[in-house]
Amino acid sequence: MLILITVGIFIRIYAWALTLVFAIVEPAMYQAAVFGSKGVLNIQILGLLIAKIAPN
Repeated sequence: MLILITVGIFIRIYAWALTLVFAIVEPAMYQAAVFGSKGVLNIQILGLLIAKIAPN
């Protein structure tokens, strides 16, 4: 019985962590899927802007 409770808690924590990861990752994946190469291009441009700003 104790093993079932422990497994249940572990699955709940794992599901929560997975939900958190998807909440962060999924919008970026969704944007890339919707905008296609344009979305990826925007991310690259944003990366370049950050790279230019960071050293200064």
